[in-house]
Amino acid sequence: MSTTRNTRGFKNLNAAAGPSSPNLETTVQNLSHALQAVTARLSALEELKLELETLRGENARLAETNRSQADEIASLRAELAAHTAGVPTNTPSSNAAASSSAPPNGAKVTVPSPTLGSAASSWATVASRSAKNKLRRRAAAARGFQPVSGEQGFEYVYIPRSRRMTYTEARRRLSRLGVDSWRILDVCYPAHSVVGLLVHLQYKPALLSLLEKAKIPTLDTFDPLDPANLADPKFQSVSAEERSHAISLINDDRSRKALERLRYPVALSVSRYLLAQALEKHFVLNVIIMNLF
Repeated sequence: MSTTRNTRGFKNLNAAAGPSSPNLETTVQNLSHALQAVTARLSALEELKLELETLRGENARLAETNRSQADEIASLRAELAAHTAGVPTNTPSSNAAASSSAPPNGAKVTVPSPTLGSAASSWATVASRSAKNKLRRRAAAARGFQPVSGEQGFEYVYIPRSRRMTYTEARRRLSRLGVDSWRILDVCYPAHSVVGLLVHLQYKPALLSLLEKAKIPTLDTFDPLDPANLADPKFQSVSAEERSHAISLINDDRSRKALERLRYPVALSVSRYLLAQALEKHFVLNVIIMNLF
């Protein structure tokens, strides 16, 4: 009798467990498929995020280029208008005046060349400037196919400033001093009264010569990582370690913005300089370069 009961119990357990096993396997498979779908969506979102960051950086670089070109066009127009405004227009009031000013028979008529300040001379100035820019662009394109020569690397040249100014205004003022604006890779303000100019080492002597000619001193001992450069009053009551950490974070952000404004090959070379000068951390540069690529 007990044997019969045990047999019936085992049958009941098998009957109860039998249908649930396929359901459990189905649930596990469904969860696995759902996890794969979520993982695929996350990967797609990461790719979209990287693409968005790349587009933002490209947009910022294009906006900076447009502002620089707009300022240059406005400066050329203002210069042309200033030259044209001083040109007197002499028109004869009558035929008698015209005949009285006519040369005698047999005399040669000499046509004077455009005087300085006239519209013709202004257009000639603009045309010659355009020709110089074309030669400069041609030389820059040729350098990409020439063997590497001369000193390689980059360096910030620090000069004082007496007032607040935008990046565009700083470039415009430097251009008026004869500095090639396109050779200034970055303009930054690491301290309240300091301007930093990032240039290639081969252009540094020419820049220093122009600055010396304009009687602008260079700040050779300036350290952008000095906590004394912190101008925010909230850092006055914190410890020296916290001030050093704060100036390091500010410098990291400044370096990131500088690299984002550069083309990828140039940004890669500049990043090596920042790393060698301990102006940026290695892992931060890796993230920035990955976003630029």
